[in-house]
Amino acid sequence: MFRNDNYGHMNGWGWATTVSVLLLVLLIIVVAVMVLRATALLSQGPMKHERPSPDRMLAERFARGEIDEDEYHRRLAALHAPGRMEKDGPSTGK
Repeated sequence: MFRNDNYGHMNGWGWATTVSVLLLVLLIIVVAVMVLRATALLSQGPMKHERPSPDRMLAERFARGEIDEDEYHRRLAALHAPGRMEKDGPSTGK
């Protein structure tokens, strides 16, 4: 299977050994990157969720039965009333 070439080198399975070592090194690198990413995500803490829009919050209250239909429409109209100030400036009157 192996033969000596009189220079101290073995011929035959050298390519398979080289490929195996390269794959092992690649596997070690991939595992290290995955571990580093996982620890970085864990160290950031819980994900921050955006607050729902006022329209969405009102719709959820209506869906839960906390407010009736009349109050829902009244508050929705107040949210979209012209001149109502929002975070980014005056409402566009959608």
